Amino acid sequence: MRMEGLGFLVYAGIKALAYMGWCGLGARLHGHRERLWLKGFLLGFGRLAMGAVLGLVVIFFLVNALSTTIPNQFLLYLAVYVPVRWFEWSVMAVLMDSKHVSWRNFVVGETASSQLWRLGGIAISCMADIPMMFSLGGLPVGRFMC
Repeated sequence: MRMEGLGFLVYAGIKALAYMGWCGLGARLHGHRERLWLKGFLLGFGRLAMGAVLGLVVIFFLVNALSTTIPNQFLLYLAVYVPVRWFEWSVMAVLMDSKHVSWRNFVVGETASSQLWRLGGIAISCMADIPMMFSLGGLPVGRFMC
């Protein structure tokens, strides 16, 4: 099944607003104090675009590769989307925290608050998928999720 027109725009709008708000909070968490609304907007839009690209490339191939070994769609969703989203939110955290650019910061985060922010980002990403799941009548797995 494909998500059509208005439904997709609502889905993308919900995700964009959620990402912008979460990125604004992340910018504050990572030491930014000025123009947080603008940083949230730009970083949130960047996160949405990153998710769209990875959704079209990485997730599509991972889902196809793992769908025969993980036949349960919910487990497949978790096995693919959670690690990819950790990567995506880690990229955002490192972009926000340019003072601590390191592999350790990228992979696991420098602070517990940065780690929790990434986990919160994953939760927001997954929760923003819920309207699409309802509209499609189940757990969608494929390239349109980001």
